[in-house]
Amino acid sequence: MLNPFWKQSPFVRFILPFILGICMFNYFPIVRVMPVLYAFAVVVVLYAIPFFLADYKKYTFRYLHGIGLFLVVGSSGYVICVMHSPLVSTNYYRTHEKKYAYVLVRINVELEEKEKTFKATVDVKQLVQQKANLPTIGEAIIYFQKTDKLRNLHTGDYILLKNKFADLKSSGNPGAFDYAKYCRRNNVYQSAYVRVSEWRKTTLHTEDLASYFEKLNKKTRAILQTHIRDTISASIAEALLIGYRKDIDKDIWQSYSNTGIVHIIAISGMHMSMIYMSIRYLLLLLPFFKKRKNMALWFAIILMWCFAILTGIPPSVNRAAVMFTFLGVGEMINKKMPVYNNLAASAFALLCCNPSWLWDVGFQLSYLAVLSLVIFYKPIVDKIVVTNKILNAIWEMIAITIAAQILTFPFCIYYFHQFPLLFILTNLVAVPATTIILYAEILLVAFHWIPPLAHWIGYAISISIQGLNQFVFFIGHIPYAVWAGISITEWQLLVLVIFIVCISVWLFYKRIMYFMYAVCCILFFMFSVDYAFIKSFQKHRMIVYQMPKLKSIEFNYGVQYYSTDEKEILSNPKNSNYVLTPSRRENHVTKMDSSIVEVAKKHTIELYFFGGKKMARINNEAISCKSRMPIDVLIISESSAIHASWIKRNFEPKLIILDSSIPFWKTENIKTELTALQIPIYDVQESGAWVMNW
Repeated sequence: MLNPFWKQSPFVRFILPFILGICMFNYFPIVRVMPVLYAFAVVVVLYAIPFFLADYKKYTFRYLHGIGLFLVVGSSGYVICVMHSPLVSTNYYRTHEKKYAYVLVRINVELEEKEKTFKATVDVKQLVQQKANLPTIGEAIIYFQKTDKLRNLHTGDYILLKNKFADLKSSGNPGAFDYAKYCRRNNVYQSAYVRVSEWRKTTLHTEDLASYFEKLNKKTRAILQTHIRDTISASIAEALLIGYRKDIDKDIWQSYSNTGIVHIIAISGMHMSMIYMSIRYLLLLLPFFKKRKNMALWFAIILMWCFAILTGIPPSVNRAAVMFTFLGVGEMINKKMPVYNNLAASAFALLCCNPSWLWDVGFQLSYLAVLSLVIFYKPIVDKIVVTNKILNAIWEMIAITIAAQILTFPFCIYYFHQFPLLFILTNLVAVPATTIILYAEILLVAFHWIPPLAHWIGYAISISIQGLNQFVFFIGHIPYAVWAGISITEWQLLVLVIFIVCISVWLFYKRIMYFMYAVCCILFFMFSVDYAFIKSFQKHRMIVYQMPKLKSIEFNYGVQYYSTDEKEILSNPKNSNYVLTPSRRENHVTKMDSSIVEVAKKHTIELYFFGGKKMARINNEAISCKSRMPIDVLIISESSAIHASWIKRNFEPKLIILDSSIPFWKTENIKTELTALQIPIYDVQESGAWVMNW
C-alpha cells in the first residue's frame, strides 16, 4: 500500500530531504558559495555514476540511485539557503559598514509604534561617506526616537541616517523568545537606534508591488474603521479580514489564545480555505459548472487571489494562497494524484522562493493543519454515523476541529506553552460565526461606496463581534479552560511527532509493531520529562536577568525561587510576561514559602549566601571593609564610578558581573577601569543574562 503512494507522490519524496538540507544550513551554515557549489557538484557526480554501470550492476546497486537522489535534493536545499543568504554577497552592507559614517536606507513597511520608539524594517541602499558612496544590499531594523517628523515617513521613502548599526543580540534570559535568532533566520542581522537629530528624509521615493499592497491594506483598514464604530470590534475585524493585529487589546488576544481560537483572528490558511472551499462548493452547485469542474476550480482560485489582494497579501496569506492554488491545479491536472503530493509541491515551491519560511510558526501550523485534516478527518467522521442533517453538520464540525488538532498539538505546546482544553466547544461556535463575519466584511468593503448599506453592514459586524467576544470571555474564565505552563524541548517535540505517526500507522494498518514503537516513544517522553525534573530538583541556580535599566537577581533551588527585586520588576507587566514567566516555566519553579537565601544588607552592599556560595551586589563606593572580603560573585549595579583600587581593597571576587541597570554608555568605562584587576568580567547587556548552575 505504501509503495504505490510513494510512486504517485514524487514531491513527498523531494520535500523531506529538501527540508533536511535547510535544517543542515540552519545548524551548520557555510556562507561561502564556491565550497558549497563544489560539494554539490561532487554529490551530483556520485548520483550520476550508477547510470553508467552495466545493466546487471544497475539492478545490484539500485539502492545507490535512491541514496544519490536523496543527497542531491538535500544538498539542493542547502545550496538554495546559501544563495538566499546576503552574507555571500560582496555588496552586503555589513561587510563594509564600519568604514562609512552614514547610510541611505529605504523604508520597507509601515512604521510600527512601540512604547518609546517607532520600529521600521529598511533596505540598506548605500553606505555614504563625504567622498564616496557604495551601493549595497541587505535589510536591517531601525528604532526611531519618537517625534512628529515621523508622520511624514511612508513606505518607499529614503532617509539618510548616522551609521549606528550593531549586531542583534539575544537577551539570554532562560526560556525567553530569541528575537535575534528569529531575525537572523530572516536574514536580518543588525539594528540601530537613531535620535531625531541623527536622520533626515530625502527627496527620493520608490514604489513597488509591496508598497501597492500595503496601501490597499491601509485603505481596507480605513473602510473598516469608518463603518465599524466600536474600536474593539474594529480591531478584531481588521485582524480577521487583513491580518492587522496591532490594534487588538492584549486581554482580548489572551482570551482568544486561552480558548484555542487565536487562529481565527490571525488570518492564515483557515481563512483562505474558507474562501476557496466555499466558492468551489457554491460554483459546483450551479448546473453550468457541474459539467465544467475545471472552470469552477479556476474561478475559485482567481476569486481566492482577489481576496488575498484585498488583504494586502501579508506573508501568511501569500503562503496559504499558493498552497490552495497548488491543491486546485493538482485536482484539475490529475485526479488520481494524492493530495499529499500537491501539498508537498506547494511547500517545495514556497521554500525554493524563501527557505527561511520553514521556521515561520504560521507556515508550519498551516501545513500541519491541512495535512492533519487530509489524514484524519475522514476516519474520524466515519466513526459515527448521524442521520439527522443538523446533528450531522455539528458532528462534521467537531470532526474537523479534532482532526486539525492532532498534528498541530505538539507544536502548539512547544511554541505557545499552553493548550486549550475547551477547543471543541469554542471552535463549534466561533468558526461558523467568524465565517459569517468574514463574508460580511467582504461585502462591507465591496459596497462601502453606498453609505446607508455600509452603515448597516458595519453595525451588524460590530454586534456580531461583540457577541463573539462575550462568548470567548465566558469560556476563557471557566476554571481549567486552558492547560498552561507547559514547556518541552525540541527533542521532546520530535518524540511526540514520532509517537503520533506510529500510533496513526497502527490504527490505520493494524501493524502491532508500530504500536510498540508508539509505546516506546511515550515512555521515552515521560522519562525525559521526569529526568529533567529530578535533575533540577536538587540543583542550585543563580540568574542575573537582562532587563534594561533594572537590577534583577533570582535564586532557584529545586522547584522554588527567591528574588529580592521582584516588586520593582513586576511594576512593568512586560517583564513578567516576557522574562520572568518564561524563565520560571522552563525551570519549573514557583515562589517559595520560606527563604532559601540568607540575605544581609548594610548601607549600599547586599550580601547573599546561597548553596555554599557568597555573592555581593554594590552600586557605589560608600563602604570600606576592614579586610578583603572573599566572594564568588561581585555584581555591580546602577553605578558609573567604581574604581579598581577600591574593589581591590575591599573584595576578593572570582567573577565580576555588570548588570543591566547600568546605563549602556557607561559600561565600557567601567570595564576599562576594572581590567587592571585581571578578574573575569561579564557584561549582561552585551552577553545576555548570566546563569550559573551548581
